[in-house]
Amino acid sequence: MSSNGINNRVKNEITSNIDRLACLWLNHMKTFRFRDAYKIIDHYGSITEAYRKMSGPGNEIVLEKMVTGKYIKSSTRDEILRFNFDEWIDKLCDDMDRTDIRCVTYADEDYPERLRDIPEYPLVIFYRGDISIADSPYSIGIVGSRRPSFYGLNVAEEFGGELARKGMTVVSGMAYGIDSKAHQAAMEAGGKTIAVLGGGVDICYPEVNFNIYSEMCENHLVVSEYEPGTAHVSINFPARNRIISGLSDGLLVVEAALRSGTLITADFALNQGK
Repeated sequence: MSSNGINNRVKNEITSNIDRLACLWLNHMKTFRFRDAYKIIDHYGSITEAYRKMSGPGNEIVLEKMVTGKYIKSSTRDEILRFNFDEWIDKLCDDMDRTDIRCVTYADEDYPERLRDIPEYPLVIFYRGDISIADSPYSIGIVGSRRPSFYGLNVAEEFGGELARKGMTVVSGMAYGIDSKAHQAAMEAGGKTIAVLGGGVDICYPEVNFNIYSEMCENHLVVSEYEPGTAHVSINFPARNRIISGLSDGLLVVEAALRSGTLITADFALNQGK
């Protein structure tokens, strides 16, 4: 099949289901603050109704009222009014085809069940690998410092390997240090592991973890709520961390500073009842 044929197949899969399309459209908005989408969904009662109101005929009036009611910022109103649907959907499908990425939305049956239960569920999960790993019977998040001590690395390796041998899927963020050590230990133990990224799953970050990343894309699972091509920037990491805890039944913090992304993950885990 030609690349254009693949593109059309992916495009048809996305656009033929309005619920799926609504999730992808809301997820795409660059000017949303972290929790804006959920406030809007609550206001309209569903993801699809929010999409219809905000993108349909006469949306200028709807969007202006939403700015006045402080549901969205004026920059979001402007982004939506300038939005080129065809350009966006063609680029998204091309990027997914080119990099062998698939996606699952909140409207899909194969959306990870653990994520349905968290308050701020991701609207879309882009992934490489086997999405069924996200619904494995037992999972543990292992997170920690990017600058760990020798002791911390040993602990991450010991727990990552032993828990994987016991049948638990190890979830982490593929960051340098504790995260990458936990992923590596799980793989070496013959277990399964999931990496949650703060940018596109077509981009290995950090680059030093390319061997781990390649193995996980092939035989494990790499996920992100960010579209392909999205840079891994620090502003994305706090939101990313809620997915790490969301995919985990429990969270092991190996080593972390008092002010760190690791403890943000711990806070999310507590709020999610983990």
